[in-house]
Amino acid sequence: MDIVNQKIIQAVIDKANMVCPDSLALIGIYGSVATGDDYEKSDLDLLVLVEDDEGGKLATGFILDDKKVGYDVYCTSWSGLMYDAECHHAHLSKLMDSQIVYLKNQEAYDKLCELRAQAKWFLESEERILRVNELINKAKTSYANSCLREGLGEVRLNACDVISNLLDAVMIYHGNYFKRGTKRTFEELATLPLDDEFAQTIQKIVICKEIFELRDLLKHLILYVENHTRQEK
Repeated sequence: MDIVNQKIIQAVIDKANMVCPDSLALIGIYGSVATGDDYEKSDLDLLVLVEDDEGGKLATGFILDDKKVGYDVYCTSWSGLMYDAECHHAHLSKLMDSQIVYLKNQEAYDKLCELRAQAKWFLESEERILRVNELINKAKTSYANSCLREGLGEVRLNACDVISNLLDAVMIYHGNYFKRGTKRTFEELATLPLDDEFAQTIQKIVICKEIFELRDLLKHLILYVENHTRQEK
């Protein structure tokens, strides 16, 4: 981790000591900097875990003039991590993989480890199938909404929800979660036993500009995931 990122972390800690000394529980690093997948313009993904509403004062956004990189510092509550541990989505790297660089006390770390263990158990259990079905049903609802909209922009917005829910569904179904950034999504999908048509259909949806064709592609994607999970199960 370079000196700039170290200074950013220290700045968060210093601000916490000044404006909300009892709020900051821990800070962790995840994303490209933690995995070594970062480059010159990469920002720093931080898990800033706070104990109360006062911790929200730590949230901020800024641009470093020398690097021309924008940074956003978001705060996460324990309730937010608990929601993640229930695997309502597959973007769990913040919970599971954060490298802890600041810790208020051992109790906070033990609590984090408990939530990690909960998520790990869920992904290995049959309970995850219920979550997969919930995500597929959410995708169906978004697809239905796309059929009720006339504007391309509105249909594409619902298409985004369809894709997001189905990506989460297939990842959780296989007991996994997204460990890297959005730009690596297709690389992570390639590690799953999915046909090439899944990723290809998503790519077609992204560039599609015809409403009827877009709806047809969404329908095809939903049926593929539904059939895939049914066969595998």
